[in-house]
Amino acid sequence: MKLKRPPFDRRIPIIIVMLGTLSVLLTLGGLNLSLRGLPDPTISEPGEPTRNFPTEERAAEGFSWDLHLSIEGGRVEARLRDPQGEPVSGGQGLLTLAPGGQEPRDLPMREAAPGLYVADLPRDLAAPVQARIRIARGAAHIARGVLITF
Repeated sequence: MKLKRPPFDRRIPIIIVMLGTLSVLLTLGGLNLSLRGLPDPTISEPGEPTRNFPTEERAAEGFSWDLHLSIEGGRVEARLRDPQGEPVSGGQGLLTLAPGGQEPRDLPMREAAPGLYVADLPRDLAAPVQARIRIARGAAHIARGVLITF
């Protein structure tokens, strides 16, 4: 018994050529776009008004703040000033204490004077404690990690 060979489908070479051509065209199109580069939407064209991003500007405000920390009489004091030396007031402060082997504790910081944020330390702290101070005003914030020793 002789096996009959199936007839050759003449459409197969045409399909292979079409797929190869499509692949080459897509590759060339992608290469063209990558070499040309796409316009950056954040850069204004000459003669066009400058695009301002107020949210990013307000968030970046905290990068220029100056924070001085001190611990006196069982109390943490944070003095916050802007680049001109003026106190930064109206912020919300948080002191997070992470004593070794215990759960972290969050203590709110109150604004005792313009730009002066204070928090009273718990009396049961005896060993060095890792602490993080974060003061935020609107979208801007500043944060510092410190080691409190007794």
